[in-house]
Amino acid sequence: MKSRTVLSLALLATMLAAASTADAQHRPRVPRFKEQIQVTPSAPLAVPGRESDHRLTFSGPFALPGLSLGAGTYIFRVAERRTIQVLSADASTAYAWLHTIPVSRPGSTAGYEVWFGEPLADGSPRRLTAWFLPQQTSGYELLYATHEARPSGTIAQATK
Repeated sequence: MKSRTVLSLALLATMLAAASTADAQHRPRVPRFKEQIQVTPSAPLAVPGRESDHRLTFSGPFALPGLSLGAGTYIFRVAERRTIQVLSADASTAYAWLHTIPVSRPGSTAGYEVWFGEPLADGSPRRLTAWFLPQQTSGYELLYATHEARPSGTIAQATK
């Protein structure tokens, strides 16, 4: 009798799990941010002598390790030892120093290529995971801490 009760409970638990999984698969996902973010190079920089500066414009918010940034134009400055500094479009505000590791892609492109990962939390912007310069097959993969706190709901605004 006892084994029959245990078997019945196990069968009931399996049926409930299957029903909730099927329900979750059929629920529409409503993203709070754009699924696709367009990234385009901006006009040449007005900062003389900075060949390491790359100005990119993002059509939607995105996340970096430790912060989220709004749609807008940002300078990505390549520094020594595979670090990248992210600055406002006029270079007056430094948002982040990022550590990276090398990452490869199958072929190069004429323009910049940016890879995005899933958001760290529901409603958060997508994470920028890797970045490639034009004509390069090796790029920069951003390092995210495994214990990193989820980005806050505050998104920094880009300067014009």
